[in-house]
Amino acid sequence: MKLVLHALHENNVPLINDGEPVRVIEISTLQSLVVIIGILTVTVLLSLLSPKGKARTAVGRLRQALADWQDLNAAGAPAAERAAAYATLVAAEQTVRALPEEYRALIQERQTLREMLAEAHARQAAAAANA
Repeated sequence: MKLVLHALHENNVPLINDGEPVRVIEISTLQSLVVIIGILTVTVLLSLLSPKGKARTAVGRLRQALADWQDLNAAGAPAAERAAAYATLVAAEQTVRALPEEYRALIQERQTLREMLAEAHARQAAAAANA
């Protein structure tokens, strides 16, 4: 809208108002930015607050917790750090398991994620048995 109104205000097309500028409302750059930021804020909040958005966030947290736990194991981090990361992983996994099936069905590479979680549980159980 801003561009159309500005073009009318700066009119030099003979077919429109005989090439004379058209008196229209001028929208400032600041007003335009406020509208754009408002629209972006509303859409992001709606996305995050929607059930589907919450499900995606939960799955993202699970994947991040799994990656953090794997990194700590690969780096040979102290047992206390690995245990804390594993607790975070388990909490994230429980959150995802609590999601309705319709949202869990949308998880990409679901089988790979299950296999990685099973490996994490087995490695943590083995580490706890050796401790």
